[in-house]
Amino acid sequence: MGRGRLLGGCAWLLGGLALLQTLYLRALPPPVSPRRVPKPLPPPRGVLDASGTFRVYRDVLGPPPRWAPPELVLATHGTPGRAAAALGGALGGERWGGPLSVAVFGVPRAGLGQLLAALGGPCRGLRGRLRLHVVLGAADPPPAVTPNRGPAAPGGCRGALGRLAAADPPSYTLGVPYPGNLLRNVAWAGAAGEETGGLGGTRNGGPGSPGRGLREGFLRALQGGGPPLWGVVFVLPAFEVRLGTPVPGTKAELQQLWGTGDARPFYGALCPRCQAPTDYGRWWALPPTPHLRVAYEAPWRDPWEPFYVGPAHGVPPFDERFLQYGFNRISQACELHVAGFRFAVLDGAFVVHGGFKEADGFHGGRAAEQHRNRLLFRRFRSDLRLRYPRSPRRC
Repeated sequence: MGRGRLLGGCAWLLGGLALLQTLYLRALPPPVSPRRVPKPLPPPRGVLDASGTFRVYRDVLGPPPRWAPPELVLATHGTPGRAAAALGGALGGERWGGPLSVAVFGVPRAGLGQLLAALGGPCRGLRGRLRLHVVLGAADPPPAVTPNRGPAAPGGCRGALGRLAAADPPSYTLGVPYPGNLLRNVAWAGAAGEETGGLGGTRNGGPGSPGRGLREGFLRALQGGGPPLWGVVFVLPAFEVRLGTPVPGTKAELQQLWGTGDARPFYGALCPRCQAPTDYGRWWALPPTPHLRVAYEAPWRDPWEPFYVGPAHGVPPFDERFLQYGFNRISQACELHVAGFRFAVLDGAFVVHGGFKEADGFHGGRAAEQHRNRLLFRRFRSDLRLRYPRSPRRC
C-alpha cells in the first residue's frame, strides 16, 4: 500500500506544472472555432475467457481518475440492472462509501447501454471510486461509453439507476447462461489489480449492502489483533429481509427485523445447511460491541457458501465452468478449505439480500442446471485432490 512514495516528489512537481499550465490556458481568450462535441471513448480491447465463449472488457470507463491505493474494495457483479442497484446503494456512501470493482454481464444489451450512458452523464461522480468491467458473448460488439452532455435525466443519477434496476429482467430469462463465477473473478481481479493495490475485497454472489462502517471497522479489527491475515478469510453473516423492508444498517436494526419475522438467515428456507456453519446462534449471543471485530473461527462444513472479505492475492479463484444455478460458490469455499484457509466470523458487519428466497420463486430450468453442476462438482472435487496432493483436507 506504500507503492509510489519514491516518486511522490516528482508527482507533486508535475502536478504543480500542470496547475500552472491550466491557469495559463484559462487566462487565454476563448477560441473562435465552434465547440466540438466530446468524442466517445475508444472501444476497449476484450480478452476471451478460458472457454472462448465470453469476452472480458476491463475498465471500460478508463482507470478511475482519483483512485488511491485502497485498503478495502467491494467486488460485486450482476446484470446491468443489478449493477445499477449496487451503484445506487453506493451513492452518498449510504451502504458502501469506498471503492468498487463491478463486473457487469452485458445482457440485455439495452440495459448495458443505459448503464453506460448514466455513468457517462448524471452518474459521472461515481467514477472516481469505480472500476467497471463488462463481460459479453465472444462475438458481440464491444461496449461503447459516450459522454452524455444532453439535458439532465429526471431524478439525476439516483433516478437513472433506480429506473434501470426496476426494469432488470431475471438472469434466467436472458437466453444466455449467466457466468457468475467468471464475473466474480473479473470483479475480484479488478479489486486486486496492480493499479488498485490494497488489501482485498468482499466476494459477493447475491446479497448486497455491507453493514455501515465495514471499511473502517475491518481495518480497526485487524489492527486490534485477531488471526494473521494470510490464510484467513473473514466471513460476513448473510441474511435476507422481506421484500420492501428497509435494509438494516446495524446489528441492532437487524435484530429488530429478526424479532418481527422480517429477517432470517440467507437461504434459510431453501438450504439451511448452506449457511449453517456461520453459527447464527453464537453470532446473535455475542455481547454488544461498538466496533467491528473478529468474533470467532468457524470450521468449514459442506455445503457452506460464505460471503467473505479476503486478501487481494492468494485466494483461489472461482471455477468458471459453473454456469447459472448451483454449486458455484460452494465449490470455491470447498477449495478454500482444501487449500488450508481458515474462516473467521466478523461481528458488527453483515450482508443482506432484499426479498425472501422461496422455492416457488425459481425458474423451471433450475433443477436441470443444478443437476448439471452437481455432476461437475464431483469432477471438481477429484481435481482438488490432484491440485493439492499434500493437503490433509477433503470436501
